[in-house]
Amino acid sequence: MGHDLVFLSTKRKQLRSRHESDTDTACFALLACEAGFDPIEERLRANVRATTKAVFEEELAGFLGRLRYDRGNGPAKGYRHRQLSGVATDVETGEDVWFDTATDRIAADHLLAATALLPLFAPVECGGRLLCDAGLSNNLPLDRVLRGRLDAPTLCIAVDLFSACNSRPGTLDQSLTRTQDLVFALQSRRQIETLSLERQLRRAQDHASPPAVLAFMAYRARESEGALKALNFTGSVPAQRAAQGGRDMDRLLQALADAPRNEALALLVAEEGAEHSAEAPVAELVSRP
Repeated sequence: MGHDLVFLSTKRKQLRSRHESDTDTACFALLACEAGFDPIEERLRANVRATTKAVFEEELAGFLGRLRYDRGNGPAKGYRHRQLSGVATDVETGEDVWFDTATDRIAADHLLAATALLPLFAPVECGGRLLCDAGLSNNLPLDRVLRGRLDAPTLCIAVDLFSACNSRPGTLDQSLTRTQDLVFALQSRRQIETLSLERQLRRAQDHASPPAVLAFMAYRARESEGALKALNFTGSVPAQRAAQGGRDMDRLLQALADAPRNEALALLVAEEGAEHSAEAPVAELVSRP
């Protein structure tokens, strides 16, 4: 059935030493074993999955409730309906599988599937299809918003967790880090280029085609985060990332005031700076005619 992560904490009695003393050791094991290989591991895996699913269900219910029933404060007061879309990949066919609050009842299994990055996490079956994280094929699914006919002027704010630009690697760990960045970030670059061309062609065919602005940010990690940065949510790391992203997002939103308002697709690019983000240029406006 594939592989899964099991985080195992044990207290083990070691062999007695010369001084007949006992040594207790706590070990952290990352096991990638076939399902059914060990009954204990399988039960642990099932318990972890059930606990995660229960937490997801609780958080998801509150989040979806806010999406549907958030009361607007603008001129059109009342309840506003907002939409949540997600994508996963069919393990057997490689197809994108979308789920959307407009047409589907999104449950915890959908979120587990959309975050099941192979081979670290086991795929999840939803609706008879075995699904995994779409990161290897569509890591930043801008096509959901910007592809096809637009009904109104559109602003799309996209945040990529990987940056295509960084310094030359000098160590094996840095090379692994850059490999991750390039695998994921270059998908986004190609997707933006393709969507930009499509929007220009649509504008050429229909001059009344609504304009669009893509405000794009990419997170450039600190060198100290290393090759396991995608799995590192320990200590102060989440707070540091949130603070860095918050500062850069504030600057990006300020730069939006000067974005073109009638382009087929105006691209506003901001790199979430690494070590010295406060000193580096934050945003560069690229207008595509």
